Amino acid sequence: MISLFQAELKKATGNILLTSFTVAIIPVGLAAFMLIAFFISFISRELAISMIGTSPNNWTEAMLGVWSFLIAYPGNVLGRLLPLAYMAVLFAGEYQWGTFRLTLPRARRGSVILMKALTTSFIVLISFVIATLILGVGNALAPIFLDMDFDQSLTSQETVDFVAQYLGVMALGLLSLLILAGFAAIASILTRSILGGLLGGLGLAVVEPMSLVFLIFFARLLNAPKLVNLYQLSATYHLDNARSWITLGHPPPAPFAAFTAELPLWVSFVALIGWTVSVMALSVFLFRRQDITS
Repeated sequence: MISLFQAELKKATGNILLTSFTVAIIPVGLAAFMLIAFFISFISRELAISMIGTSPNNWTEAMLGVWSFLIAYPGNVLGRLLPLAYMAVLFAGEYQWGTFRLTLPRARRGSVILMKALTTSFIVLISFVIATLILGVGNALAPIFLDMDFDQSLTSQETVDFVAQYLGVMALGLLSLLILAGFAAIASILTRSILGGLLGGLGLAVVEPMSLVFLIFFARLLNAPKLVNLYQLSATYHLDNARSWITLGHPPPAPFAAFTAELPLWVSFVALIGWTVSVMALSVFLFRRQDITS
């Protein structure tokens, strides 16, 4: 398994252009934003403050907030597009470049598709961790170069709470990425092309969180308001619900008046694991039954 991980890691990071514009751009973009705000502070202190939004303990909020692009609706509709594009190109590229046909024995199909999903998810996860560190350090240092007089230190209990919250939302980010990898794998296996993998994967990644909009539409059309409760079957609902429990200590507000579900944290984690296992199992099933010799 180690050699398989190393091989997938080498392939995943070997395409420098793809990795730069879909993965590395996330921390690099945030670093550039913080540097711009720093230089603007020499011209306009007020403008720099408005850009960074500095307030006491803002650095902890900033570090947790980065994960919202993966796990919080509606931000995750757009926030997951770059990671999905990265995964789809790597999955579908195996067909386009003929590497599956040349190197893949049938007995290893399941392990290869799962390791590719784990590897690509791990790489994107690391980029988000680096992004949170950049934003956290930048927000922690901002009061110094903006000459703002307040203490950003944490008590021991606040530190424990923050670490627990950070690890919790990072775990949610990993589950979100694994589900995305499953979407990318399924679309790539069915279309066998980079364009098809991209369009199909992006379609799945957008339609799933937008299911609430469709449910609200049909609930009004059919005069069946309780139909919106089906939203609790979506991965997006459970990501948002778990994030709210972890960071706020309570479920999120109902997205629609007729939505009555208030599920505990552990139910959402179980549901997300179920989503992850399901999309991975489906991708392995489709891949095992596929003829890749032609």
